[in-house]
Amino acid sequence: MTAAAISGHARRHWGIENLEHRPRDTIWREDDQQAYLGNGPRVMATFRNLALGLLAINGITKITETIQAIGRRPMRAIPLIT
Repeated sequence: MTAAAISGHARRHWGIENLEHRPRDTIWREDDQQAYLGNGPRVMATFRNLALGLLAINGITKITETIQAIGRRPMRAIPLIT
C-alpha cells in the first residue's frame, strides 16, 4: 500500500469518526460514562442511536440545540416519536 493510500484511508476513518462519534461525545458525553457493567452501556448506546435516528428521520440538523430544547421541555419530543 502506498503512503497516499494509507493517508486516504486514515482521512476517511476520521471523517466517519467525527460524523458518528462527535454528537455522542459532545451532547451526551459518552466517553465520560461510568457505567461499565451489565447491559447498561449497551442500553444507553441504543437509546442514543434511537434519538439520533429520530432526529435524522425528521431532518433535524441542529442536534445540540434540539436536544437542549427537549431537555428543557420534554413534551417537544412527542412529534418526533409519532
